[in-house]
Amino acid sequence: GGMSSDSDPDGGATVPMQVDKVIQNQMIELSPMRRVASVVTVSTADYRRIINRRGATSGWVSEREARGETETPVLGIISPSGGELFAQPEVTQNLLDDSSFDLAAFLYENVSDEFSLQEGASFTRGDGVKKPRGYLTYDTAATKDDARPFGTIQYVPTGVAAGLSDGTHNGVDALIDLVHALRPSYRAGEGVGWMMNSTTASVIRKLKTKTEEQYLWQPSTIVGQPDRLLGYPIYEDENMDDVAAGKFPIAFGNWKKGYVIVDRQGVRLLRDPFTKKAWVKFYFTKRVGGEATDTNAIKLLKVAAS
Repeated sequence: GGMSSDSDPDGGATVPMQVDKVIQNQMIELSPMRRVASVVTVSTADYRRIINRRGATSGWVSEREARGETETPVLGIISPSGGELFAQPEVTQNLLDDSSFDLAAFLYENVSDEFSLQEGASFTRGDGVKKPRGYLTYDTAATKDDARPFGTIQYVPTGVAAGLSDGTHNGVDALIDLVHALRPSYRAGEGVGWMMNSTTASVIRKLKTKTEEQYLWQPSTIVGQPDRLLGYPIYEDENMDDVAAGKFPIAFGNWKKGYVIVDRQGVRLLRDPFTKKAWVKFYFTKRVGGEATDTNAIKLLKVAAS
């Protein structure tokens, strides 16, 4: 056990650094978004991020030629939505008295699993009310980066009204179009990859090129490393849509640039042995926010004819 000595028995206390770190590490393992998105830890609630929507312009001149004015960058400001997560595992006092019971492991597993489940859903589909805002809740358009409003995500249609394939399309072309809808500067560096649920992954895993009849899916040869599709890693997120008419079953993007997760300090713990006699409640809380930052960095595949 030993957890009871790690917290203030008379009230709330910050979870010891080792416990906090273990929970955070387990959450990273469980949450695909925490593995690839930009994660920031702050000590205040008023975190803001400034986004460069359009760059400054420049021009060519000779030595004595007059210099005219050039355009200045257009900036956007985002303030990530957020709220407070909580988990409240309960343990009997008898178990706590049993020296063979590993309380710390029990709490790590319960808290990290619950937090990952709740925040993972919010990073994808959260409405931004008392929780992060998911990237699937933003407006979408088929127009390119220079023609869409700030905060709108581009989608690429499959060309098929209710699926990935038909007599003309086999799904491969749409995936290639999705990759190249992302500008080359976004395709470089870490945090670039695919998001889809396991049902969609099973469909994509069977896709073959038309001529060579080769599978697009490339299984990883390194333990712990994700499989690859068209050269980019695949992350499975069960909060994504299945393949169906009008849905967005696949996302591709630079998640480091496209989405930010904001953690407010760390996990806190209140140990409560009084509310429910013979049981001890471990009340964990964690404040977290999330928001799409650069919407040019995320592209969606839409199951639609156009």
